[in-house]
Amino acid sequence: MFDVQDSYQEAIIFATLKHLKKNQKVKGTELPYVVHLSNVAMEIIMAASHTPKFDLDFAVQVALLHDVLEDTSTPYDDLHENFGTDIATAVWALSKNKDLPKNEQILDSIGKIKLLDKEVWAVKLADRITNLQPPPKNWNREKRKEYQKEARVILAELKGGNIYLEKRLRHKIKEYSDYINEYQYIKGSCKNCGYETEELSIGSGFSNYMTFYGFPVLDKLKKVIKIKNIFEKKRINKLYPNYVFYNHKSLIDKPSKNRNTIIEVDDYKLYQDGYFCPKCNQFCLGFIKAT
Repeated sequence: MFDVQDSYQEAIIFATLKHLKKNQKVKGTELPYVVHLSNVAMEIIMAASHTPKFDLDFAVQVALLHDVLEDTSTPYDDLHENFGTDIATAVWALSKNKDLPKNEQILDSIGKIKLLDKEVWAVKLADRITNLQPPPKNWNREKRKEYQKEARVILAELKGGNIYLEKRLRHKIKEYSDYINEYQYIKGSCKNCGYETEELSIGSGFSNYMTFYGFPVLDKLKKVIKIKNIFEKKRINKLYPNYVFYNHKSLIDKPSKNRNTIIEVDDYKLYQDGYFCPKCNQFCLGFIKAT
């Protein structure tokens, strides 16, 4: 009666312990890797309700275990002993062969996946759906383009694997274009104290998670910079000292206490005018285009 729940618990505990040994995080975040695994399993659970004759018990364990061979030191025999031949083989197929050249690894894995049940195809689709989140801030435009291209290859090669997940992946690939076409990359440096920022991203709209904390956002259609939460400097700098930079208050007529204030300024001022430096607190932090 409770086979799926029991299988889920068995697999997520095994996977969590293995990934914790590597202190693995979701790429570009401080989230534990089990968040990614559970998100892949969530996609599988949702797909099962839209897919006739879908073996959810098998698929959910494969989803939770899909990276233990590739990303941890877990031997195949350990996985086989705990979960059996079918699941161990599925996880092996989903794992990239690091002995191959990088540009051959994904197609090699897909070739192995296509020899197995459609539930394994579904896990690969679900994995890429989950990975098409806001990319790590150190990924440049070319890296993001390549990742989107790889997702298109997965979608094409696994056509017919799961209609529901194919539709989901197609949508996520389209959405991912925002991280390629609408984002610019900037770097700041302070002439007063020498402080330099990491490379940061700005994008159209408020989809960038940094904007909630006051990061400037470029609206390319209107050719303006929008800034949110501009006057919450004390609280925000304490929480995110390296991420948040505030434009000069002279850019607007009257300061507002509204947390959702949006101030529009000319495009050029992002690079020509200064920002407050979080280190020396002087109005001399200038931004330049990084890429």
